[in-house]
Amino acid sequence: MSLIRFSSRFTAPVRQTVARRSASTATPSPLSGPIKFSPEVKAEMDAVREHGEKTAELWRRISLYGMFPILAVTSYVVYGMAMDHLHHLEEHPPKFKKYDYLRIRNRPFPFGDGDHSLFHNPLVNPDPEE
Repeated sequence: MSLIRFSSRFTAPVRQTVARRSASTATPSPLSGPIKFSPEVKAEMDAVREHGEKTAELWRRISLYGMFPILAVTSYVVYGMAMDHLHHLEEHPPKFKKYDYLRIRNRPFPFGDGDHSLFHNPLVNPDPEE
């Protein structure tokens, strides 16, 4: 007899019994009624709730009044750097370097002229001088 058959024969009745007992509603659960807390516990729970509300409000204010201005200033600075780089590429375009392992075309690309990839940028990706 295999171990799997033995274990399934043994566990099936146990599973059925557990399922029956957990589905039974003959005895009410001790947690089914309202829970009564002592005044000390209730005061601590109220303090935790109040602390959570204050912390949530603090982080909402940090997000609105702190992060959005920082994001705007950072975007402005990065945009200026990107424009400087773009002007530099227009003045000094990159030279094509012929490497044997680059521009291998076994078949043409299915878009455009078939020689350039989908993300080809003529400003950054120079073509060979043929």
